[in-house]
Amino acid sequence: SLDHYTVIAMDAKDFIVNRSLTKEAWEHRVKDKPNTTFALGAMQEVDPTYTRISIETAERVSNQLSKRTSGNLEFELQGSVPLNVHIRGVSDVDLLAIEADFHTYDARGYMSTSGQYRSPTSRTSVGVLTARRGEMSKALRDAFPAATIDTSGSKAIKLQGGSLARPVDVVPSHWHDTISYQASGQKHDRAVTILVY
Repeated sequence: SLDHYTVIAMDAKDFIVNRSLTKEAWEHRVKDKPNTTFALGAMQEVDPTYTRISIETAERVSNQLSKRTSGNLEFELQGSVPLNVHIRGVSDVDLLAIEADFHTYDARGYMSTSGQYRSPTSRTSVGVLTARRGEMSKALRDAFPAATIDTSGSKAIKLQGGSLARPVDVVPSHWHDTISYQASGQKHDRAVTILVY
């Protein structure tokens, strides 16, 4: 019997093949102008099934990281997929893997100046994110042995192929409480710190 994720991967493959055999309405407008065709295609909203498969692929990755790593991780989609501005066959899925047990803050913010941060640590962003990145890389290799996993860039661990229907960039990160966040408590005012070297 096929597991749920094999069915998703097969569903994605069938969907892409079937869609490639039929032309979209906008493709008939500019038959012999490839740059215009690409621009028009990029501006079209991506089919909900394609978006669903992208999100499910990210959820598979986050589920495996939750099972195979220590500590407390939170996951957030970032970039073009959650904003529904992704481009079919071009955009990957950006998945923030946020270290929930460590954060930094702007010392000029209200919460800081009023003494609400009471757990100082000697740990650093670079140390926490470097260790977490190593642990995640191993976990992803174990979870998706047939996928290509590229750790050459400093920001993201890039996964593609194997049973994954979409490429996924996993970005190890942690929260940073900005001055605005300390005043509002609103998630949209909170920043993330990522590893860049």
